[in-house]
Amino acid sequence: MKPLDDLSVVDLSRILSGPVCTMLLADMGAEVIKIEPPHWGDDSGMGPPLLGNQYLLLIYQQEQ
Repeated sequence: MKPLDDLSVVDLSRILSGPVCTMLLADMGAEVIKIEPPHWGDDSGMGPPLLGNQYLLLIYQQEQ
């Protein structure tokens, strides 16, 4: 059992600090639901690729 197993979090963030925060919450057991604008996504994917898609997989490893 993890400390935040009974917590649900809605992530409306668009920049890196928000997804990192929700990743940490998910690692502690929270259910994280990411809401993104249709046809847009968040701004974390903008810019040059870093290690292919491994960067985004690291950030969004626990989110739905």
